[in-house]
Amino acid sequence: MIRSGLYPQLGKYFKTTEELAAAGCMSVRRLYDCLRGLKEFTDQEKRAIWNAILVKTNKLEVSGDFDAQFKRKAG
Repeated sequence: MIRSGLYPQLGKYFKTTEELAAAGCMSVRRLYDCLRGLKEFTDQEKRAIWNAILVKTNKLEVSGDFDAQFKRKAG
């Protein structure tokens, strides 16, 4: 499981940061910036990651908001 910073739930689905970056169609550097909160995922990156998770879990639809589902709660 990867250390996924602000998005700890993503670590359940991806074994490496390279795998997660590929799923989001982004560079590993950009992924690190997003996970650390220096940058935000784009809508396209969120959609691509959701789609990769759907394939991994054999689900047909997404329920909920990406940030609500995967981002660490403040507090």
